[in-house]
Amino acid sequence: MSTIIRLLTSTMLIERLTGVVVYAAALGYFYNKIRHAKSAQAISKYLNQFLVLLCIMAFFYIPGTSADLYRWRLLAAPWKGRSFAWFWKNRVLPSNTPLGYLLIYACQMTGINGLLPTVCALGFFGNIFHILKCEAAREDRSPDTIAVVLLFEMCSGVFLEVISGIRCMLAFAIVLRCVYDEFHEKKGFVKHIPFYVIASLLHNSALPLVGFRLVCLLFEKKRSAILTIVNLFTVVIVFAAAIRFGTDYIDATFAKAQSYTTNDKYSYSWEYVIAGLRMIVLFSALWKYKKRYPEQWRSDLIELRYLLFLAAGDVLFLGSYSIFHRFQTAAVIAAIPALASFLNEEEKNDRRVSRNNIVQISIIILLLACVRGNLCGYKFFLLR
Repeated sequence: MSTIIRLLTSTMLIERLTGVVVYAAALGYFYNKIRHAKSAQAISKYLNQFLVLLCIMAFFYIPGTSADLYRWRLLAAPWKGRSFAWFWKNRVLPSNTPLGYLLIYACQMTGINGLLPTVCALGFFGNIFHILKCEAAREDRSPDTIAVVLLFEMCSGVFLEVISGIRCMLAFAIVLRCVYDEFHEKKGFVKHIPFYVIASLLHNSALPLVGFRLVCLLFEKKRSAILTIVNLFTVVIVFAAAIRFGTDYIDATFAKAQSYTTNDKYSYSWEYVIAGLRMIVLFSALWKYKKRYPEQWRSDLIELRYLLFLAAGDVLFLGSYSIFHRFQTAAVIAAIPALASFLNEEEKNDRRVSRNNIVQISIIILLLACVRGNLCGYKFFLLR
């Protein structure tokens, strides 16, 4: 009996099992509620409730010693004895991610340990759920489609990566929401430049996502030649400004990418399996979408081009776990409108196989994430 107790204590099996059961139960509950929702307003309400629950779960998260959140708490502990002027001079100004440091400083100086992961959960899932709410508000979107897309988006360990990794996923969500709003909510790229800058200064990994958006901007067809010229002029100005004021940040991004590709010591085979399954689902859905609904595909080509850039870049860095894993998450988020369009077309044509396959594979992924993936590291209490 003592051996079993020591095993349970050392592995924190009960704590981690409780954590993943709570997460899986919450996801299943809101999947079911959204699937049977009567209106877009009801879906929005359920997503808001889910967001509140995720933030509460983030607040009580207890990180393991290998988590970035644990490391940042140790690094931030001595900051309490320093002035803000010292912090600005010695931590913010020399950093390639100054807003990331400011975010951590602002949260940790309150003395509330759970605030930092809560803010990250609120920022990330708030932006992702915004995309789902906008999709739900479109006339041709069914509640079942939104529920399936939610399940697919949330079935992996992204929740733990958001509240544990802190800055990267938050930066991704800011960029991807801006991209979505430009494609679907008719919001201008120029208005989003401050948000792109914020995301890039939170984490260097956001820069490639912004770069892809600039490249796609060059291919966008406008109603007139003048608007096309304006697009080209905007891209030139942004690139010039980035080179003039952001050379250090761009160099740091390339240096970090090189270190990951040549000396990426961290890898986890089960997360490769999970990511691989998600990408198979994504590529399969896109292939069927293009083959079965070519007219709809062509009408969505502007946004699909951005998604394909992300997916191709992700596959290119398959050998680097850190890059592949992060950008696989970005690609899956960017795929929300395409998946929703595909599933809705399938539903209109009374085809349920693709929908059922995505649900079944998502459940398999969720089980893997709970048992062997990053998600199994989630816990909100300790017995010892």
